[in-house]
Amino acid sequence: ATVCPTGAIMDPKKGTRKKAVIIEEKCIGCTICAKKCPVNAITGEVKQPHSVDQEKCIGCEICYQVCPKQAIELK
Repeated sequence: ATVCPTGAIMDPKKGTRKKAVIIEEKCIGCTICAKKCPVNAITGEVKQPHSVDQEKCIGCEICYQVCPKQAIELK
């Protein structure tokens, strides 16, 4: 956990990371988040709302940071 470059691995005693959730009404399907996701947890067609596979999401927040439409929340 202390050497993870994205901070995605947390000490179980300190809790868990929030995972990404896409707000469909805001998502324009630009694919930026999907391209940046290091674990391929985000899928979707171009110009269509995307979705996040919660089993794959590691909570690294990269998608949240790169989304131009602020269509991603961390829950």
